[in-house]
Amino acid sequence: MPRSSPPDRIGRIPGDVVTIREVSVVPTRESTTRGDLPRPDLHPEGISLAAGAAPAQDILTPDALRFLLLLERRFRDRRLTLLDRRRERQEDFDAGILPDFLEETRDVQESSWTVAPIPPDLVDRRVEITGPTDRKMIINALNSGANVFMADFEDATSPTWSNLIDGQRNVRDAVAREITFVAPGGRSIG
Repeated sequence: MPRSSPPDRIGRIPGDVVTIREVSVVPTRESTTRGDLPRPDLHPEGISLAAGAAPAQDILTPDALRFLLLLERRFRDRRLTLLDRRRERQEDFDAGILPDFLEETRDVQESSWTVAPIPPDLVDRRVEITGPTDRKMIINALNSGANVFMADFEDATSPTWSNLIDGQRNVRDAVAREITFVAPGGRSIG
């Protein structure tokens, strides 16, 4: 069965033209001596990042991109195999075959087991907020008095390149207690 994603593609976020792909390079003498990947102006050697959005070097640092490249090199074949299996499984569902537990996990399903205790930070969840990762919503959630805020990068955030990168910036700034927002009328919150 042909794969829908070329073997050099790590991922694509719907609605954006964003790919991270490995490109053929000739390592420099310096990088070979150090045993690592050389650092060109914007991205590590072996990575080509194309996006129609604002630069993301503060989030996708050279080290982060190097890590993605290592993950892609190590797991590319497995990732593509799983995508093929996912397509096949969807065909089963479309044909009316319902999901069930795997037979090889029956002993786990039927045995007696427990999980670790809840971490102290999550014990009191009487009031929690889940919301998108745009700046204003994060600030409002953190100022709401809720005991827990869960930044939702899935259902509450449209997964476009710029939304995900901006969301990472916003969470980073919130954790550092440096998040602010200025509304179009000049009103500032933070």
